[in-house]
Amino acid sequence: QVVFGPDGYLYIGMGDGGAGGDPYGHGQNLNTLLATMLRIDVDNPDIGLNYGIPDDNPFVGTGYKEEIYAYGLRNPWRFSFDPVTEICWIADVGQNLYEEIDLLEAGGNYGWNIMEGFHCYNPPSGCDTTGLIKPVFEYNHSWGESITGGFVYRGTSVPDIYGKYIFADFEYGDVWSLEYDGENPPEVSTLGDLGPYSVTSFGVDQQDELYICSFDGAIYKFVQTNSAGEHSNLIPNKFSLYQNYPNPFNPITTMSYDLPEDSFVNITIYDILGLKVKTVVNTTQNAGHKSVIWDATDSLGKPVSAGVYLFQIQAEDFRQTKKMVLLK
Repeated sequence: QVVFGPDGYLYIGMGDGGAGGDPYGHGQNLNTLLATMLRIDVDNPDIGLNYGIPDDNPFVGTGYKEEIYAYGLRNPWRFSFDPVTEICWIADVGQNLYEEIDLLEAGGNYGWNIMEGFHCYNPPSGCDTTGLIKPVFEYNHSWGESITGGFVYRGTSVPDIYGKYIFADFEYGDVWSLEYDGENPPEVSTLGDLGPYSVTSFGVDQQDELYICSFDGAIYKFVQTNSAGEHSNLIPNKFSLYQNYPNPFNPITTMSYDLPEDSFVNITIYDILGLKVKTVVNTTQNAGHKSVIWDATDSLGKPVSAGVYLFQIQAEDFRQTKKMVLLK
């Protein structure tokens, strides 16, 4: 994919170019253009090139490929710039277990193939994550198996999703919105399901209205609806708390839950003695399928020890507790 950024430069998303697992080691190799986000100037070519390299590209003068703006990406399947914040959102397709969403930073290393999502990939445990940029959000392959990145919605036709990042999964067909304020865990809600092998890409028009490109040749436009009947198949019909995944885990796990109605939600982690470790959700949320990530830290941000932990949800009159195991 190629996209002109708000700075007028052309951004190019590059996959790692290999078979499964990045066998050629391109993900962490700054001497190749693969597994990167490139940034070039198409208006002012350098001598001997058909394009120029912006002076503020992070690897200019380092001896590495100067076109590289960020690296450590496996397969950035669609990225886009929010026209309001100018932040670039990247959907990076995972290998075997996790799909992820990243925010672009100059010189950023997004971890592939050391990590897949929040998790060690090579080696499968105990990997060195120093200097790696973690995703904003990941989902495992019980949700879907091939992320399709979209856009932060800035149109006027669908006020319910204004300012939210819209993305989907190609293989499962689910479409979600993600709300993220830069500090708190993102809130993800289900918008619909177009069926397996459907959502190949998203697009926007001159009014910033949002469209889906489907594998069946159709183009779908997002529209607002206030009919509860039209949404009845998209909203869970009961409160539910699911087992965290992965479990056992080290050090990241995801807890998913369903809200059949708008509710004040509290999710708290306890140790096996019942002492509170950390509250990960404590806010009002809209109805839908939700998830939250715990990184095995306490309320002070300090890593906790290995062992059995409890996570409990309370939403309206619904309360449920499950166990999870942290390995070290």
